[in-house]
Amino acid sequence: EVLQDGDLGVDQTIDQMNRLAQRDSKNEFVVSVTQKLSKIAKNDVELAQLICNYVKKNVKYKKDPNGEEHITAPKWLLSSHATGDCDCMATTVASLCLCANYFTDYKLKCAFKVIAWDKERGKAFTHIYSLIFCPSIKRYIPADTVPGTSFGEENSSIFRHKIYKVK
Repeated sequence: EVLQDGDLGVDQTIDQMNRLAQRDSKNEFVVSVTQKLSKIAKNDVELAQLICNYVKKNVKYKKDPNGEEHITAPKWLLSSHATGDCDCMATTVASLCLCANYFTDYKLKCAFKVIAWDKERGKAFTHIYSLIFCPSIKRYIPADTVPGTSFGEENSSIFRHKIYKVK
């Protein structure tokens, strides 16, 4: 599928991410990872952090080749320790959160946040990550999984953003 430039292309990418996250949230391997993490977690915030850290540890960050947009399915990223960029990693976090809703007692919600922070690239969105809603604290927590990021922290240079709920 050829994606449009600009914000329309972002909308198309988000649609693909939503479809993959939803589909793979019921995959056997994704379910096993989610159940393993939920048994370790003492609460929903801890599960959110475990999900973020698991993706960060098990998926190696690598930009898409030649500027072509590619989203790798979460079940493939997790089961093969594959490489992926920020949209692949955010999709995987979302899939694990959706899975937690189906197969554990934790009811996490997820959203995608696209940001523009590189002034040299103008208003173009250049990065995406997940926001995980934890009912116990009634707020979304940033769950960026690319190198150099920490759970709960956001880039302070954001000058434009858009949030999409994971469906």
